[in-house]
Amino acid sequence: MYKYLLIAIFLFCQNVFASYDVYLMDNTPSPITVESTCGTGIDVSCHAAIDGPLKAYQRKRVASVKEGAEAGNARQVKNTISDEKHKIQGYFLTRMEGADKDFHIVSVSAVINGQQYTLLDSNNDKGEVTPGVIGKHAFKTPDNETYTLYAVAEKDHFTSLQGVDSLYLALDKAPVILHSSKDNELTINAYNIKAFPNYIGTALDLNKMNSRISYMIKSDTLKHADILSFEEAWDKKIRDKLIAGFKKEYPYSYSPIPRHSYLKPLYSGLLILSKYPIVKKYFLNYQDHQRLVNADYFSNKGAAFVRIKKGGRFYNIIATHVQSGGDKKAIAARHEEFSLIRKHIINNRDLNISSSNPLILVGDLNTDFYEKSDFSILKDALSLDDQWVGNGINENPKYSNDSDLNLMISPKETAKSLIDYIIPVSHYLAPSKVTEQVTVLRALDDPRMYEPSKNVSLYHYGDIELSDHFMLQARFVF
Repeated sequence: MYKYLLIAIFLFCQNVFASYDVYLMDNTPSPITVESTCGTGIDVSCHAAIDGPLKAYQRKRVASVKEGAEAGNARQVKNTISDEKHKIQGYFLTRMEGADKDFHIVSVSAVINGQQYTLLDSNNDKGEVTPGVIGKHAFKTPDNETYTLYAVAEKDHFTSLQGVDSLYLALDKAPVILHSSKDNELTINAYNIKAFPNYIGTALDLNKMNSRISYMIKSDTLKHADILSFEEAWDKKIRDKLIAGFKKEYPYSYSPIPRHSYLKPLYSGLLILSKYPIVKKYFLNYQDHQRLVNADYFSNKGAAFVRIKKGGRFYNIIATHVQSGGDKKAIAARHEEFSLIRKHIINNRDLNISSSNPLILVGDLNTDFYEKSDFSILKDALSLDDQWVGNGINENPKYSNDSDLNLMISPKETAKSLIDYIIPVSHYLAPSKVTEQVTVLRALDDPRMYEPSKNVSLYHYGDIELSDHFMLQARFVF
């Protein structure tokens, strides 16, 4: 009886009070200033959760509203945003009203630089904002730069009886996407996509993996580079899906299969897609020479070499994902892998890598560029030319793995590192110019990515990240 009484009390309280969390994302390269205010009302509890700076590419809860379900109650939540550098000044305005049985969101609008935009409204059968509908509107700044406003209401909590629990707002600026067309230019994208077999999802946050991969394939942003190099494409179905999905833009591919898999369930996780013919390829399986440790023990991590021909030029690429972890055994294994790359790829006579052609190292090296003592070991082992690393088109983001910004990284983790690289090897044809950028790709315009996962203990709600790493782009001119 006591159990059922508690359930009845809980359900009654859910009917009496509606609660909403409002989140705001600055999906632009510049920080913005935020000020959140709640209007007056009857029997209202409204908390403005943030006033002050919001980092570039960061999302935070900016307000929480709890309202008694009485007819006539009203509430307005105003989230003011300001970016003086790019001449953006305005606010999001969320209106809520009480009816006989509930309290619901009736509209979301924005006023930017004096221009009003309606993002979500209640012009439907229910007379309230419904979940899963994306409201968006593009605008131009006085400097003629294009930004987009987003608003999505979502049903996040299975235990509540209300139709909407959370509201996700965003100010978005499309990332700069690098491309090249001349024979003496090469553009590469390196992306750790965290695509494990589905059974791993019982323990790891894979964040709607199939939806993420489908979005990558449909998105125009990944179709301009000469080479796409993926890490953690562990699942064979995902690799096949990527190869087929990008076939039109990238007709050439290399998904290395180890000669001996040592009964490990995972291969290398590497997948290289190319717009241009792959004329030479080779795979170095680390397990042939060492014992991987920790979770990597169950994989065949390695380094894939490809030589592509673009016009009349040859380009040599080493794509890898090395041993992860910070314990002594992991570090020792990782350092040994640097030596293996030099011995079995760079110094491999059968590969015949000419010093008159470029040689570029690509991938997740699990070595933070900003930890100079660690990076120097990598740099010296492979003779890397690091003069352009970390000098992006935009100052932000600085890290490819950042727990402050990336929603797929558990709130319990602290990660700030640049561990993904596209970097030339010295003593080979050196570029005259390199342009790099850590690039944030998010599915702000895909309603599937706002939906909660069935595994409520693992997943963040409204998580529109495509991976727990940000992509790295680089364009080389030779």
